[in-house]
Formats: sequence, C-alpha cells, structure tokens
Amino acid sequence: MNLRSLPDRKPFLTAALALVALAALAAAAISAEPRAKELFGARKLPAVAPAQSFGFYSKGCF
Repeated sequence: MNLRSLPDRKPFLTAALALVALAALAAAAISAEPRAKELFGARKLPAVAPAQSFGFYSKGCF
C-alpha cells in the first residue's frame, strides 16, 4: 500500500466507520427493550380459557 492509495480508500473507510457506529447504536437500542422472559415469565398459572388443540395429529398438534 502506497500513500496515493489512501485517499482513494477514504470514502470506503468513512462508510465502514459510519456502519460500525450505526451498529453500536442499534445494539444499544435493542438492549434497552425488556426481555421476553421478564414480560412473560412472571405468569405462574395458565390463562383462564377452554382447552383447545391446534393442528392435526399427523402434523404434530399441540
């Protein structure tokens, strides 16, 4: 790599740095949301509703 090739790469390096900064901001925003375990893990009993089956026996109903 010589000194003349660095100015040619400057736009690409700037774009890569911006992409890394955006990824860091997105990760911080995602971590600020509550986890599903915290939202749904507090339920000790099932919902008050009639029992139902979904699907078909050969397809693995649950």
